[in-house]
Amino acid sequence: MECPRWNVVFNMKNCPLQQEHGSIYRINDAYASFKLGGLAVENEQNRVEVEIYGVRYTLKGDAPPETMVGMSRDVDEKMRVVLQRNPKLSLYKAAILTALNLAEELHMLREEYDNLVKMLEPQRKKKNK
Repeated sequence: MECPRWNVVFNMKNCPLQQEHGSIYRINDAYASFKLGGLAVENEQNRVEVEIYGVRYTLKGDAPPETMVGMSRDVDEKMRVVLQRNPKLSLYKAAILTALNLAEELHMLREEYDNLVKMLEPQRKKKNK
């Protein structure tokens, strides 16, 4: 399974992480750019404006815009749940916990998928005989 490849660009002037962690995320004092999931595809990329926990991001990637918006909403909702349960957490720590929660979900879904594939394998072999 291949992950979507995105470029994430956001304005650092209003970023709470920038205020918390100073120059860690500072590139040219105004913008930061991250590549997720390897090299970004240079072809026609979709571009979507989203907001996650009050910070606006411009996402560019090969995933459909609806997918990027939906995933951003999921991250925003999970960040809000983490911060409701732990209101004294910094946004940085809340983001890390959110990432860990999403990684746990992904891990469980992969295990479930692998188990389903193993269950279907004998049926597939019977059909091919």
